[in-house]
Amino acid sequence: KPHPDIFRYALRMASVAPEEAVMVGDKPFNDAMGAQQVGIGRRILTRGGSGTDAELQQALETGWATSVVDHPGQILALLN
Repeated sequence: KPHPDIFRYALRMASVAPEEAVMVGDKPFNDAMGAQQVGIGRRILTRGGSGTDAELQQALETGWATSVVDHPGQILALLN
């Protein structure tokens, strides 16, 4: 990561179209940007990992991430 090929490989293994996929990570550059490059529709970052609040905000502003949550338990509500 963030090389797009790893995300393409995961999509092929899951047999899912990028626009229907959800990526969850904690690293704005490695996780969210790479997922955006291949067209993954939902890119959710969690606080408390290696990304700082400023980096998470930047990911939202640049469009790398579609959402930021405080903890993984909040993800399900985003998907409904």
